[in-house]
Amino acid sequence: MNKLGAGIFAVLACAAGLGAAGSRAAGVATGDSCVATGNGTAYTLSITIPSTAPQQFGFAFGAGRTAVTNAVVPGTQGTFSTQRLPSGSSGAWISETPLQPGSATASLTTTGPVQGAFTVMPASATTPTYFQGVQCTKAVGTSMPSTAFSVDRHATYVPSSRAWHLGVRISGAGTVHASVPEPAVGVGSVMKTTVMPLVESRSMTLKSAGKVTLTLRPTARGQKTLASSGALHVRLEVVFGPKGGKSGSKLVTLTLTK
Repeated sequence: MNKLGAGIFAVLACAAGLGAAGSRAAGVATGDSCVATGNGTAYTLSITIPSTAPQQFGFAFGAGRTAVTNAVVPGTQGTFSTQRLPSGSSGAWISETPLQPGSATASLTTTGPVQGAFTVMPASATTPTYFQGVQCTKAVGTSMPSTAFSVDRHATYVPSSRAWHLGVRISGAGTVHASVPEPAVGVGSVMKTTVMPLVESRSMTLKSAGKVTLTLRPTARGQKTLASSGALHVRLEVVFGPKGGKSGSKLVTLTLTK
């Protein structure tokens, strides 16, 4: 390749690199602010989104040399990802719908203790590009335990107990339970009664981070439905209450078969 060709190639390569970087970070300041609490491998980030901020669909997180292995923003439907991240981050939580202005809480799990501040980069879309990052310093004082947890996508039927086992992984000591939100019937002066759910479950407690197994047992209504249709389609609210902290919840939809 002659000098002219090499020069043209270098200019094109540089332009391509700028284009790729531009697709990752919008470079616009959002005005968000953030404070982190926690220790070890569990942290809670309290992120304030001002009313004047551009629309946001989640955040990418950086923790210096420590990697973020999971992130959850309770109250949102979204996905943790390690793909297409902006420089300086190791994980992102991307919401299916825009986050509302106000306070958003992100529960993070890391590979180890975080030294220094977190970096939070708001996502501008569901196929994310990212705004300017903000520093999230750790608050001085007692830290709140993380509410981070994940729920298995499928439940396993156990013939010996005639029930299903559902795995829930929690980030620290606490209690997990699942319930089936059902509408009440009756209006006006008539006393309201709750429709019997298809399954029921007892709460489970763990003294450290790990996996909890919830047993989902069919009720009388559930057994009748299972006998007639061969499957139960249930919507569960799974709640994790960390010891000494506030609870977090997730809605999951399961198809239960024998």
